[in-house]
Amino acid sequence: MYENYEGDLFKLNDRTVMLIRNYARNYHSITNEMAMKLTDEFLAVQAERQNLKVSYVTGFRKVLSDTKVARYYQLETRSVRW
Repeated sequence: MYENYEGDLFKLNDRTVMLIRNYARNYHSITNEMAMKLTDEFLAVQAERQNLKVSYVTGFRKVLSDTKVARYYQLETRSVRW
Protein backbone atom coordinates (compact mmCIF):
# COMPACT_ATOMS: atom_id res chain seq x y z
CA MET A 1 0.00 0.00 0.00
CA TYR A 2 2.76 2.43 0.91
CA GLU A 3 4.46 1.89 -2.46
CA ASN A 4 1.20 2.74 -4.26
CA TYR A 5 0.78 5.87 -2.16
CA GLU A 6 4.35 6.97 -2.81
CA GLY A 7 3.91 6.31 -6.53
CA ASP A 8 0.78 8.47 -6.64
CA LEU A 9 2.51 11.15 -4.59
CA PHE A 10 5.52 11.06 -6.91
CA LYS A 11 3.26 11.87 -9.87
CA LEU A 12 1.89 14.90 -8.04
CA ASN A 13 5.40 16.01 -7.11
CA ASP A 14 6.43 15.71 -10.77
CA ARG A 15 3.56 18.00 -11.74
CA THR A 16 4.66 20.50 -9.11
CA VAL A 17 8.25 20.46 -10.37
CA MET A 18 7.01 21.03 -13.92
CA LEU A 19 4.98 24.01 -12.72
CA ILE A 20 7.98 25.52 -10.96
CA ARG A 21 10.16 25.02 -14.03
CA ASN A 22 7.51 26.55 -16.28
CA TYR A 23 7.19 29.53 -13.95
CA ALA A 24 10.98 29.99 -13.78
CA ARG A 25 11.33 29.73 -17.56
CA ASN A 26 8.72 32.43 -18.07
CA TYR A 27 9.42 34.58 -15.01
CA HIS A 28 10.31 37.76 -16.91
CA SER A 29 7.67 37.40 -19.59
CA ILE A 30 4.74 35.86 -17.73
CA THR A 31 1.34 37.09 -18.84
CA ASN A 32 -1.77 37.33 -16.71
CA GLU A 33 -3.21 34.36 -18.59
CA MET A 34 -0.11 32.24 -17.91
CA ALA A 35 -0.10 33.29 -14.26
CA MET A 36 -3.76 32.33 -13.94
CA LYS A 37 -3.16 28.90 -15.53
CA LEU A 38 -0.14 28.24 -13.31
CA THR A 39 -2.06 29.25 -10.20
CA ASP A 40 -5.05 27.10 -11.14
CA GLU A 41 -2.82 24.10 -11.84
CA PHE A 42 -0.93 24.61 -8.57
CA LEU A 43 -4.18 24.69 -6.62
CA ALA A 44 -5.44 21.61 -8.48
CA VAL A 45 -2.28 19.70 -7.54
CA GLN A 46 -2.66 20.75 -3.91
CA ALA A 47 -6.29 19.61 -3.88
CA GLU A 48 -5.31 16.28 -5.43
CA ARG A 49 -2.56 15.89 -2.82
CA GLN A 50 -5.14 16.39 -0.05
CA ASN A 51 -7.56 13.96 -1.71
CA LEU A 52 -4.76 11.41 -1.99
CA LYS A 53 -4.06 11.65 1.74
CA VAL A 54 -7.73 11.21 2.54
CA SER A 55 -8.07 8.23 0.21
CA TYR A 56 -5.18 6.34 1.83
CA VAL A 57 -5.76 7.12 5.51
CA THR A 58 -8.23 4.26 6.06
CA GLY A 59 -5.78 1.75 4.59
CA PHE A 60 -2.91 3.10 6.65
CA ARG A 61 -5.04 2.83 9.78
CA LYS A 62 -5.58 -0.86 9.08
CA VAL A 63 -1.86 -1.58 9.27
CA LEU A 64 -0.55 1.19 11.54
CA SER A 65 -1.64 2.71 14.82
CA ASP A 66 -3.40 6.07 14.64
CA THR A 67 -0.40 7.62 16.35
CA LYS A 68 1.94 6.42 13.59
CA VAL A 69 -0.47 7.53 10.88
CA ALA A 70 -0.70 10.99 12.46
CA ARG A 71 3.09 11.24 12.75
CA TYR A 72 3.56 10.17 9.14
CA TYR A 73 1.11 12.76 7.82
CA GLN A 74 2.63 15.42 10.07
CA LEU A 75 6.16 14.65 8.81
CA GLU A 76 4.99 14.58 5.22
CA THR A 77 3.23 17.93 5.61
CA ARG A 78 6.36 19.48 7.07
CA SER A 79 8.62 18.10 4.35
CA VAL A 80 6.44 19.31 1.47
CA ARG A 81 5.80 23.05 1.70
CA TRP A 82 4.87 23.86 -1.88
